[in-house]
Amino acid sequence: MKEAIERLAARYGQVLTVYQDEQTHTIRAFLQPDPSRDEQVPDGMSSIGFLDVRRWIYLGTLPLSPGDRVEWENAAFRVCSSRAYAVGTSVLYWWASLEQEEPQ
Repeated sequence: MKEAIERLAARYGQVLTVYQDEQTHTIRAFLQPDPSRDEQVPDGMSSIGFLDVRRWIYLGTLPLSPGDRVEWENAAFRVCSSRAYAVGTSVLYWWASLEQEEPQ
């Protein structure tokens, strides 16, 4: 089943660059806006200033950890949380919540 997910990502996924510790990986995975967030009002104001609360979702076979950095086209993201999804003892894919970084 993991092979089917890898084939789907190879055919339909985006090309991502992942920075983990001292390593760089170029992979194909799925990166989409988090549909649970209201896209009508993606930002908010707090006592410390303007906050961007947009989140993105990663689905892929490369394990991600909080603090990892992901680049796609001209956008950069920081991994906030992640977890493995498994059937039995086999990890099928990784899900991660990412926060878009401010453009440099």
